[in-house]
Amino acid sequence: MVLRARESRDEAERAMIERFAGARKAPQDLVMRARMVQLGRDAAGDRR
Repeated sequence: MVLRARESRDEAERAMIERFAGARKAPQDLVMRARMVQLGRDAAGDRR
């Protein structure tokens, strides 16, 4: 099964994912999900 991250709705959502992906003091499951979404978007070319 292949999961794909959808494109971000707006710049605020993209900034929130990037902030959580780089967080050091956030719940670990939230950080891991944000990193997975960010990696999926990078692979899909969603970086604007």
